[in-house]
Amino acid sequence: MMSSVAELELTNLPEYIKYISMVYIPEIGYMVSIPYWDMNLTEEDLRKVPGLDFKFHANKVAYFKSARCYELDKNPGDLKVDMMEMESKIILQLIQYIQQNMEYLVKLINLLAELDCLLAFSFVARDYNFVCPELVDGRIIEIIKGRHPLQELCTMSFVPNDTVSNDEQGVVKLLTGPNASGKSIYLKQVALIAYLAHIGSFVPAESAKIGLLDHLHSRIQSVESMTLHLSSFMGDIRQMTMSLHNSSPTSLIIIDEFGKGTDECDGIGLLAACVQHLLERKDLCPHVMISTHFNSLPDLLTPSSLLSLQTMDYIITDNGEIVYLYKLKLGMAGSKFAIQVGTTQNVPKSITDRASQILEAMSHHTVIKADLSNRRIDNHRKKRNYFEKLALLDIDKVSLQEEENLTKEFNNLCELE
Repeated sequence: MMSSVAELELTNLPEYIKYISMVYIPEIGYMVSIPYWDMNLTEEDLRKVPGLDFKFHANKVAYFKSARCYELDKNPGDLKVDMMEMESKIILQLIQYIQQNMEYLVKLINLLAELDCLLAFSFVARDYNFVCPELVDGRIIEIIKGRHPLQELCTMSFVPNDTVSNDEQGVVKLLTGPNASGKSIYLKQVALIAYLAHIGSFVPAESAKIGLLDHLHSRIQSVESMTLHLSSFMGDIRQMTMSLHNSSPTSLIIIDEFGKGTDECDGIGLLAACVQHLLERKDLCPHVMISTHFNSLPDLLTPSSLLSLQTMDYIITDNGEIVYLYKLKLGMAGSKFAIQVGTTQNVPKSITDRASQILEAMSHHTVIKADLSNRRIDNHRKKRNYFEKLALLDIDKVSLQEEENLTKEFNNLCELE
């Protein structure tokens, strides 16, 4: 429309005006925009254009009103201003409506949020084969073929595990096993299933009977915080302290490798003392699940019917590699298998072989011999010869070429293992 009006306006203007355009300026309306046809124009010259009312100029462009501009100002009119006024009116009415019905709107939002949550529960239960848990009174957690709701989505085949914690089979579970055997995943799995059951969700298991819990405490992961002035070990201690002080017979405590952030003797001492304290509560002991690499921990505890020893199963192949089965069973792990884990992660064989030598010496309380492999002996001889030669040099008589050769030889020695 604007282009058509501009063409009509141009036909009524003097021939020295070659270009015009129609513009719309909010609250001013429609105007004819004409670039200066002469750079020396004055306002008096602009006011003499026939058929146009001069309004203002800017950046060598003059703006006029014509009869058609006045007509357009009436119909369709100043649309943008009208739209802004209408928007403001609608927003004001909406604000007034919300203020008058705030109580009902808040209730509606809360109901919609609850409905959204229930729909999410139902979709997850349907799509991922969750089951309805049975919530009962008493100190009991019985989960058949439980699964970690997130971990099972990240692997092709997830191995489910049972969990039984009650007065008959013990409520304190001490879990050992090789590195990366699935201990932490299992602990988190139990905690997540218990949590999901208490918020009204179905759970990832074949069946689940869970006694009502008043607290769910965890000592799983601590992050160093400059703002709280806490190291990771201090965070571990704080989490453990809160778990001990605030737990009851109907609480669940998850403890993952507590004590590893300090000296081994101090760490195992702290963990043993905490576990012993929980065992001494007897009928007031909460559900406790502990994973640890301290294989000597059971020897530091008083025998108790509340304590059950468990481990994650594995097999060792003929070539010494470890194969994880991720299956929970009764018993204790015989070794941490850190060296075998290193092998599976492609740690150089020379390093794992040396680690095996050191481990064997420490296990038999014998002297750890220096690594005297042929390669290391040869490298040591090369370095010794280089420094002996360097010691015999007369620095003042070394040529530039000899200096470059010595530097090159030194760099090569630095790259030796």
